[in-house]
Amino acid sequence: DQMDSGKWERFYVCAPPQFGGKTLVGVLLPSLRNAIALRLPVGYGLPTLQDLDKAWAEKLRPALLKSGYEDHLPKAGPGARGGRGHTLQFLEPGTGETEGMLVFLAGGAYGSTVAAAIVDEVDQFRLSDGTPLWGALEDIFNRANAYGRKALRIAVGTIENDTQSIILPLVDEQGTGTRPWP
Repeated sequence: DQMDSGKWERFYVCAPPQFGGKTLVGVLLPSLRNAIALRLPVGYGLPTLQDLDKAWAEKLRPALLKSGYEDHLPKAGPGARGGRGHTLQFLEPGTGETEGMLVFLAGGAYGSTVAAAIVDEVDQFRLSDGTPLWGALEDIFNRANAYGRKALRIAVGTIENDTQSIILPLVDEQGTGTRPWP
């Protein structure tokens, strides 16, 4: 209901390491909702292409296969044999009609318009000295601007350190002023 309401510009999902549900609630649910149910493009963002390769192989693809949506994955072309292309086109299993697509976005993304911009592992958007890469995060979120109030912008992060977390200032400064609730 909250994602459909149009009254929120951004959602932040955060929890400590190995706390079940961040990927399910913050990444898979909104991705499948937009790509399969609404047939809209979804952007999935991480800092680097290597991070995207790893997340696709170890996290997203296995979760899609286990969730019962494997029939929506392409049978030919990018993603058909488990690899990660620039995009992943979902298909209606009964008719073969195109549904939405998953667009893989690395930090500093440009050129792709998506209805939902979902940034995973948001606390990795920083330099080795801990400086946050706010510009790269905003570049990914800006990919959804064309959808106006229908756009979803979601950041999912693991809180591992009280002083270096990127998601905590986002929640405090851009959020409702409340603390993160597990």
